[in-house]
This record gives sequence, structure tokens and C-alpha cells, in this order.
Amino acid sequence: MGLHVGGIHVETSSADAVITAIRDYWTKLGARVAVLDPLDFEPLKLEETGRLGFVVSKVIDGWVAIYDSQRYTADPALARALSSELATDVWFYEITGSTDHAYAKKYGAKEEVLRGEEDVLGIIGPLPHALLYYNQIRQSPDVLSDFTVLGFEGIPHRPQAKYTGPSPETKRSIARADDAQRLADDLDAEALIPLAKEHRVMWEVLKPKVERVDLRDARACAFVYKLADTLLAHDGHNRYVAEACLRSGDRARFEAAMTNLVDYQASLAARRAHELLQASEPDLAFAMFEQISRSSSAQPDVFNNALYALFKTDNQTDNHDLPPARLDALFARATEVGRANPPIFHNLACVLVKLGRLEAAIAAVAGAVTWGYEHLDKLRDDTDLGPLHGDPRFVAAFQPPESIELADIVVRSAKGERPIVTIAPVVLLSLFFEDRARAVNPIADLLARLAAELPADTFQHSMWGSHSISWSPIHKGKLARDCTKVRKVDQYSTALRWGSHDGEPLGWRVSVDLDANEGEVDLMFPLADAQDPDALAARLASYAQMVPFACGAAGYALGVYEDGPVVGPGTYAHGQLAGMRQRYLGLGASQQESEVKLWTPSKACSPGWLTFLGPALVSALGPNLEARLAPARATNLGNGLCVRAAAAPFIGLASAPRDLGALPAVARALAPVRIEIPAEAARLATIAALAVPPELALSPVVPPHRPLPRATKAKTSAASSARKKPPATAAKKAASTKKRGNG
Repeated sequence: MGLHVGGIHVETSSADAVITAIRDYWTKLGARVAVLDPLDFEPLKLEETGRLGFVVSKVIDGWVAIYDSQRYTADPALARALSSELATDVWFYEITGSTDHAYAKKYGAKEEVLRGEEDVLGIIGPLPHALLYYNQIRQSPDVLSDFTVLGFEGIPHRPQAKYTGPSPETKRSIARADDAQRLADDLDAEALIPLAKEHRVMWEVLKPKVERVDLRDARACAFVYKLADTLLAHDGHNRYVAEACLRSGDRARFEAAMTNLVDYQASLAARRAHELLQASEPDLAFAMFEQISRSSSAQPDVFNNALYALFKTDNQTDNHDLPPARLDALFARATEVGRANPPIFHNLACVLVKLGRLEAAIAAVAGAVTWGYEHLDKLRDDTDLGPLHGDPRFVAAFQPPESIELADIVVRSAKGERPIVTIAPVVLLSLFFEDRARAVNPIADLLARLAAELPADTFQHSMWGSHSISWSPIHKGKLARDCTKVRKVDQYSTALRWGSHDGEPLGWRVSVDLDANEGEVDLMFPLADAQDPDALAARLASYAQMVPFACGAAGYALGVYEDGPVVGPGTYAHGQLAGMRQRYLGLGASQQESEVKLWTPSKACSPGWLTFLGPALVSALGPNLEARLAPARATNLGNGLCVRAAAAPFIGLASAPRDLGALPAVARALAPVRIEIPAEAARLATIAALAVPPELALSPVVPPHRPLPRATKAKTSAASSARKKPPATAAKKAASTKKRGNG
């Protein structure tokens, strides 16, 4: 419920009588008619300013609407007084969306009380100017013409009343804040420190003042530095204090200010560091970036910008007394983050060359090549790497690797104090369907099969509903109840999740997304299940055979941390995943988790190690499909076609895509039904342009018109040499950034 509003409606034939009654009510209490424009009164400030504004409508259908500058509330005492004074019915109401509270009371000959949104809106909704906000009046001149505006000041303090003016203590607090403001304007830190314990002084005087001063001005910087210990006790000031301490040469206080920043504070500090970098103060920028980089939740642009700032500093050995071990730790973490964000390697190589660490710089160049840096031509010709250009190892570093380990394609982060895996390789089966009514029972059967086949403790957390906000522990009988619920679901859209971990892409996860008609089911497996590719292919095909799919794909994929509807601790993970998929052409992704369109109705989804085509797509692709798919292998499942592109699942590093097997042939064959989403279409075009190495071709295609018995495994050839090792855990969080710093 989003409403948060309060008001009064008076049943009357005279708006003037209502206005007079309101004026008499407040003047008898000791208030004065306001001289200032009531529409300029600060909202929700009655208890501080003693000012209260009203708007009173014309009579419409026998009713007058009243709203006041408290905006979200109304005054029941005034409503009662108006009913008594005018001898009429008066409705008072308040709806508070944040607490799901709705209340209305009618004062008059026969009082009535309503509770609950539906009942309150049933009475108030039809009344003239219902559910209007006081501050909307000025913004809507056509509405303002229907209202009379009046206001009062000097509202007295009434301890027991809902609507009251400022108390003596509030008045003293305001006076102290006024004194503090004069001291702040004079940059008198010593005199301000004793006043800073006052909440109003801290948040209404010091905080705005500290945020506005120019710390490049020596006097302003000294002002903030003198307040450092006072300000550090309050969140929200840390980055300003840190900069002032750094400019004042106080490294200890600087680090105290920058330690244990929560994510939003670290983000603001990184933004300030980038401003310093743009303002040609790289020493200060590097110190801030380096400190932020020590957090487990530091984002990739922090490392990229830290390296660029370090490269731009004049002093490459001192670095604000940074211990050499800290510098080495930064390089090590940047190397880990760079595996998922290869532009970092470019700046790292430049820094290492400037520090004289030529061998390490060559390793950084090789890292950029290995992990798919897009601008290798710029890297090769960069004059900042001049000392490397004559080294044969530099030339050799541009030779792409034959393969990479899945264990290295990982991203780690943190959620608060808890380390988390945000992106990691998994085995994924995604099936898309276009007839929801026909699919829900088979999907429920598939879920029941998984619950029966897997160990009892496989699924430990679940979410239900498209607006879920967190995972919940699974209790006994929950899986069976969820299967029943899937069969009965008739909402426009909903979602079900089962997981073996609390949101992390580790172990098993099941996702079912149901829209008005179409939908998707995803099964995520641990990588250990791919050690026997033939057994895995047969297992995935048997799962797909249970569902009336329109299309689907299976193989290695990128799983993403999922916490309710939020993917990853921030939306950076979406762009991160999209960038990684452009470099790892063989890795799929869940459409729901990645928030990237991988399928649209009547089109084929992005193909994978196994690609599933429903009858409609097989028909649309026409005759001789099996020949066009060669050298991939096609098998009829009875409810569609399963196309296997290689002996084992693959990664398909863009710089060394040999292990994609026959996937390029599959992509070419599916071109007539390729999805039209630009980013994904471009990725598929890249795959389709590749050649299929003859030695990686599978045996001839099995004609698609000979169905296999339901329990029979599809015949495949094993290639143990192509199998990938399962990963350890996941690596650092990062987001693609360009060389030479990025905000």
C-alpha cells in the first residue's frame, strides 16, 4: 500500500463557515493569523516552527475538503471541534502506507469508526478532492482555484495534543543551533566542539557546513581537521574528515576515517577520490582509492582508478608512507579482480613498468590477453610500456592460452560483514515455454522428481512470489507443498526459487518464472556434476523431456548471487555478467538472474552445449535441419529436438574459442530464428562467424524423426581431455572499466 495521507471532510453548504470555524479554533488556542504565505511553510515542521497552513476547498457535492501542512496526517481534535461548532458530520482519516495502517472516524450525531484500507477508501475515495497532499496545491494551479489558503503562527506548545507548537527545550535547541551556525560561518571549530553534542547542531549545522567547504582552502581544511574526532563519531562525515586529515598529513586519522565504511559511504568516498583525480591531485586520490580497495566489497572501478592514480603520482616509492606490503596486496587483489575485468591489467602493467617491475608487467600483459581485454592493439602500442617493447616475452604474452580454468572465472564480494560469491560458473539447464497452462503440471512433476532424486538436505532455502525479498529456510513438507502450489497458480506472474545456499550461485538452485502465458524453468547444478559429460547429457535430456519446451539450452553458465528480486549486492552485477558473457562465448546465463533477454516467444534462445528446439521451431527452420546443424549431433526427444555441440561442456574464451566444438554451426543454423535483442544478437553473430575445427566435430547427426524411448540415454562420445575441473570458490567482485580511470 503506497498511500501516506491524512485529511478532513466536512458535510456543509458553506465553505466560509468552515474557514471561520478553523480560524476561531486556532486563535482561541493562542495562535496568530500568519503574515507569510502558508504554502511556503516547511512541511512536517509544526513542532519546531509553530507554523501551520491549511487549504480549504469550495463546497462540492455538499462536502468541503481540508488539508494541512503536516501533509501526511490530520488533526482529530480539529475535526471534532468542527463537527460540534457546525453541527454536522465530519470525516477524519489517515492512511499510513509504511505500516499498512488505515483509520477513519466520523464525528457527528452518530459516530462511526472504520479500519483497513478497503473500508476507509470506500468512504473517503468518492468524496471531493479525496487523498490530496497539501504540497500538491501549489504545483497544480487549476486545483488551487478550488481552495482557500490560510495559515497560523505562534501555535502554542500543548504536551498532550497531537498538533502542538515547539516546547521550551525545542526552542532552546533551535537557539543553540542558531549560535552554532554563526560559529560555523566563522569556521570557529574550537567553540563548536562543545555544542556538537546537540543533535540539531550536528545534523543541521555541522553536516551541511562540512559538505560545503572547499578543503583545498587551508583555513577550511583546518576547520574540518579540528572537528575530526567529533565528526568521526557520526556516520556520513567520514570522507570529508578523511580528506582533511590526509591534506593535514595525519595518516592515522585518515585511515580511521576510511576504515569499515559501509557500502554507500565507500561509494561516496570513491566518487570524491575520482573528483580529486580529475582535479590533478592523484596522490590524494590514490590514498583514498587504495584504502577503499581493502574492503571486501570494493567494486572493480576502485582498483582501476587506484592503479591509474598511482601511475599519475610523482612519488612512486613513498605513496603517503604506504608500506610496500600494502602496495603488493593492492596488485594481488587487482590481478584477481582483473580476471573478470580485464581493463584493469592495462593500468596494472603501466604501473609496474613505472616501478621497474618489468617481469610482473609482462605477466599483467599476459593477463589482459588471457582474460579477453578488448583493446589489445592499444595495449601493444602503449608508449607507457615502451621498456617492454623490445623484450621477446612481451611479444609472446600476446599469444592467447589454449584454455583457462573454470575456478578462475569467479567474482567475490561482501554483503555487510558476510563474504559472498556474486558470480560463479555452474551447470545450467534453461527451458522456455509458451503455453503456461500446458506447462505447469509437467513442471510440478519435474520439481517433485528433483525433490525425490536428490538428498533430502539439498534444498535449504526458498522464495515464493515475484515480489519476494529474501530466502527462507525450507522446513519439512515445504517442497511437496510448493509442487502443489505450482499446479494451482493462476496469478499473472509469479516466481519460485529453491536453493542449496542463501542466494549464492553455489550448489543446486531451481527457478520457475511464470508470466501471463510463457515462462522459464532453470535448473542449476554444481560443477562436479559435469565430470561425466555423457551421463550429464542424458540426465539433462531426461529433464527436458518432461517439459513442453519451446526451446532451451544447457551447459556451463554464469550463476549470479540472488537476494529476492535483487541480483547481487548492487546492479553492477548485471553489467558485469553481460561483459563476461561477451568474453566467454560458451557460457550461458539464467535470463531471470542476468536480467538479459536470452529468449523471446517464437524465437530460439541462445544456444549452448545442449540446445533444445520445440516442434514449432523445428518446423520453422524447415527441411534438412539436421544437415545444417552438422557436425553437431541431433536427437529426437519426442517433444522436441536436442542438439549436442561438443563432447563436453565448454567455456569458449573469445581469444581462444576452440573448445566451442560445433556451436558455431548451431548458431548459423538457428540464424533465421535468432533473438533480436541487439547485445545478444551480436554475441551470436560472433559465434556464428567462427569455424568448427574438424577434430572437434561429433559423429554424424541422428535424424530427428526417430524418437528415443523415454528412459534411453542419448548416445554421445566422451572426450575426457575436454573436461573442465570444478572451481574452488569464487573470486573478487568487479565491473568492466576502461583504461585510464573511470568514474
